[in-house]
Amino acid sequence: MAVERSIKIVLIGSENAGRTNLGDRLKYNTFKESPEPTIGASFLSKPITLVSEKKVVKAEIWDTAGKERFMSLIPMYLRSANAVGIVLAPDPKIKDPMEARNYLKAEARKYYDAAKKHITNDVPIYFITPIQQ
Repeated sequence: MAVERSIKIVLIGSENAGRTNLGDRLKYNTFKESPEPTIGASFLSKPITLVSEKKVVKAEIWDTAGKERFMSLIPMYLRSANAVGIVLAPDPKIKDPMEARNYLKAEARKYYDAAKKHITNDVPIYFITPIQQ
């Protein structure tokens, strides 16, 4: 089957949340214990077969940097996005469960609000949290 269209997926979220590993797992089926930090953004693409629709689409995945100083770049990557993934992970320095929950809640709100300002209402937003071993 030929690729029929492209879908732009933008991954945003806090530092060390696992956005890069998520993209690498999808594209290369690999996992790095300590990947290099993303500077600005990185780009991956992969054809994906949508079995239910019997077509192939090209997933264009934008992995944005998680450092606070790159937050101002997020609107540029969100333009014309077809989906947004907000990748969240607990801060390992926070040991108190209630404090950790409040941290994740605040991070979710911060990135959700940032995304909603720059996308239309029909663009889905997904919250993604890596499984902690």
